[in-house]
Amino acid sequence: MRRAALGVTLAFALTNVVSGAEDGGTQSVFAHGAGNRALALGGAFTAIADDASAPVWNAAGLARLERRQLVVSQASLYGLEIDEQHLGLAWPDWRWGTVAFTARRLGVSGIDARDDRNVPLGTFSDQELDFGLSYARPLNDVWSVGGSLRFRRQQVSDFSANGFGADLGLHVRPLLAAGVEAPWAGRLTGGFAVRNAVAPSLRLDRDAVSEPTEVALGFAWRQPLGAERAATAAVDVEKASGVGAHVRAGLEVRPHSVLALRAGWNGDDVTAGLGVSWRLFAFDYAFENSEIDPVHRFGATIGFGVTTSESRRLAQDAEEERFRQRLAETFQRKQEERVDELLSNAERMLADGAIEEALEVVAAARALSPDHPRAGRIETQALFARAEREEQESRFAEAAILYGRVIAIQPDNVEAQNGLLRCRTESNLRAERTSRIRALFAEALDAFTDNKLLLARQKLRDILTLAPDDGEANAMLARTETAISSRAKTLVEQANRSIDRGLLDEASDRLAEADRLDPRVAGLTKAQKRLRDAELALQDAARKKREELAQATSAPEPAKAPTLSRKKRKEIEDLYRRGMEAMDANRSDDALRYWELVWLADPAYENVAEFLKREYLLRGLEAFSRGNLDDAISVWERAQAVDPNDEKTLGYLARAREQQARSREILGTEGRK
Repeated sequence: MRRAALGVTLAFALTNVVSGAEDGGTQSVFAHGAGNRALALGGAFTAIADDASAPVWNAAGLARLERRQLVVSQASLYGLEIDEQHLGLAWPDWRWGTVAFTARRLGVSGIDARDDRNVPLGTFSDQELDFGLSYARPLNDVWSVGGSLRFRRQQVSDFSANGFGADLGLHVRPLLAAGVEAPWAGRLTGGFAVRNAVAPSLRLDRDAVSEPTEVALGFAWRQPLGAERAATAAVDVEKASGVGAHVRAGLEVRPHSVLALRAGWNGDDVTAGLGVSWRLFAFDYAFENSEIDPVHRFGATIGFGVTTSESRRLAQDAEEERFRQRLAETFQRKQEERVDELLSNAERMLADGAIEEALEVVAAARALSPDHPRAGRIETQALFARAEREEQESRFAEAAILYGRVIAIQPDNVEAQNGLLRCRTESNLRAERTSRIRALFAEALDAFTDNKLLLARQKLRDILTLAPDDGEANAMLARTETAISSRAKTLVEQANRSIDRGLLDEASDRLAEADRLDPRVAGLTKAQKRLRDAELALQDAARKKREELAQATSAPEPAKAPTLSRKKRKEIEDLYRRGMEAMDANRSDDALRYWELVWLADPAYENVAEFLKREYLLRGLEAFSRGNLDDAISVWERAQAVDPNDEKTLGYLARAREQQARSREILGTEGRK
């Protein structure tokens, strides 16, 4: 008899017509919540809401879910034929936010049915269902919003009713929102939920009954306790229409990564529970010390799939790889266009008889593409034409050098071989050189052709010691001295740029070579002093750093390296993204400015160094194709500062600097035109 009476009472509770002393007579049987972890914490879950049960408490919490998750739970209430089930499935996506499906059921079976004369008619069952579809997304790393659409169905014996409702939620990190930059600021979370913002209304017989709107405000603090250990404390205040405020509180302690201990107060009763987790699976138990009978709930949580952070990283890596590939293809295409443009200009110059200009342009093209077959053909044509002109003007030594350069490019060029032999023979005959002097002269020309300027100078001096009146030897010696001086001057200029960029080893090598070529070259002494000062400054900085490290090691609390603030990291992220968008929109100047700002703030951020370097290389190509060798070198040196070990950058610079020096040495642009 007690069972039948209690069953009828519970059936009426399911129809939302219980007396309103506590809840105004209208709160649903589902108002106590769901999710074993949340219930073990006394329902103080509005500010936590970080699993698939979040739609029950605060849908906005779904936005912080990192992995797809399924949560299920089951409970038999009060030792009677009353059972409760809950299922939650959440599917986060880093692009679009998180969607979730929730299903809840509470049913009573074996309820005695009687007619109006109290004659038993058998038994009937009663159940109430609640289905929800939720969505949440983060507005940024501080604020999240979410909401749920719910379908409610209730069936008592032969009566049934349906209704629809909606919930709204907000999740925030209050200290971060207030601008606090401390590392611990993100540990405090807050939540605000409006449950039944659109209240479902059910009508089983004559009168429709609507659930009251309920608002909940909660805060939670997570305190790390060491590696894989933490404690979380939470408190919620709830207020439903027609009833007083309701306070919930909970505490979760994780003494180990696999174990969680929970306790709470749901406003009426003490709650407790525990969770055991292993990898992506967790078992959760919740206990409620109800006045009618203690309630034990059991459930499981299963995570699956990659985390949103991992999927975001994979997607970003794929996108940046596509972006990188586009940049590489653009770079290759523009380089080929620049080389073709240079070679076409060289061909026009050569056709117009501007041999020296054609040679300089070809040299620029070969600096970009050393093995380009068309460049080799045009260069040999220009060198051969220049050699023929020198030969016609009886400057046999210079003609021999040029024929030698043709042979260096095309060893099987018979015409160049004949020209070289002819010029050397004629030069020897006109100067009436002895066999010894002829051999020295040939060695001098070969050395000059191979850019061995000091050896060429020594051979020419040996000739003039034997034959002081040898005119061609005197002319070649003057040209060699000019080339040596020009090369030394260029090396000093390059060394100064290397010092400016902190490349001290490179600067030292260039100054040593300049000193070997011409110890009296202008600016050498000053550059050597600059190098010594820079080396001393570097040594002093290294010494101070060692002292700081030594002090930090002996100190009880080592000083931490400064880190970028959250605001600064967001600025860098925004600038990086704007740079990619600008480049996609063909606004390369804007992209370059954005990426330069990112690189200055954090040189290791994402792929900014590679993107910046490639843009510098492209701009260097543009300058190179216009004949602005100095500008090209300056831009490529900026690329070198971004990536000092990039082979392409180093190759461009080496060839460009070589061309910068040899354009005068080989063609005599600082001597006679």
